[in-house]
Amino acid sequence: MSAGTITLSHGSAIVGGSGTSFATELAAGDFIVSTVGGVPYTLPVKTVDSNTKVTLVSNFTGPTQAGAAWSAVPRVALNMVTAALVAQSAEALRGLNYDKQNWQQIFSGSGDITVKLPDGSSWNGPSWNSLTTSVLMKKDNLSGIADQDKARKNIGIATRTGITDIIKVGDTVYQSWMVIGTAIGDYNPQKIGDTTYYTHYFHFTLPLSLNFGIGSAVATLVGSTFGKQKSEIPAFVRVRRDDDSGSSISKTTLTVSVTTPVTGWVPYIHIMLTGA
Repeated sequence: MSAGTITLSHGSAIVGGSGTSFATELAAGDFIVSTVGGVPYTLPVKTVDSNTKVTLVSNFTGPTQAGAAWSAVPRVALNMVTAALVAQSAEALRGLNYDKQNWQQIFSGSGDITVKLPDGSSWNGPSWNSLTTSVLMKKDNLSGIADQDKARKNIGIATRTGITDIIKVGDTVYQSWMVIGTAIGDYNPQKIGDTTYYTHYFHFTLPLSLNFGIGSAVATLVGSTFGKQKSEIPAFVRVRRDDDSGSSISKTTLTVSVTTPVTGWVPYIHIMLTGA
């Protein structure tokens, strides 16, 4: 607060002072701030007439009040407040304009866009419009891609090496491959009627080791093509997914047995299994 008290009269531009030093505290263009009836008034000074009298730019519109406390506010100080308000308003409007421009780009921009951030930096990336028009939708799966095998490899769910396929879906692994066994020997003979059958066991290593073990497995003998039909050797195939101890599921190998009455021929075996 400034020294002394002031008297304000309704409808008058004259401000009287008691114990005031208007001549040293105020200059033309400065402001008197005083609260009258609970309402703060900011009054611009037109002239400083003496230490106890000033003339306002316009008549006082509030109720008459004597002995009111007051504060002198230099014009420079109030101008700084006004300038700061203008600067902050301009900054807020600039940010709002940036937001509008950014959202316009995000929704309708094609390809990559540049988003302006509040700290003055920028971010480059794809617009939502480009994502919706160029990214393959889930419902399309791989139907929109020409080289689907390559796509599976690129996203890490499938690999193919020669005639071996490995497909991963979550923790589940599907493996399919063909192996060439050794010539069927006269092992484990068993006579049924007049025919002696031999069972030859093979131990095949999985293309990809599993973390928990084989869930299911199927093995079949590869036959001749339809166009090159010929008589086939009678045989049937079994698989065993346990390890050699028989106490747990194998994670790395599969046992396949071929039972046939004919020895000396080499079986081509196609294996399909799932595991995790």
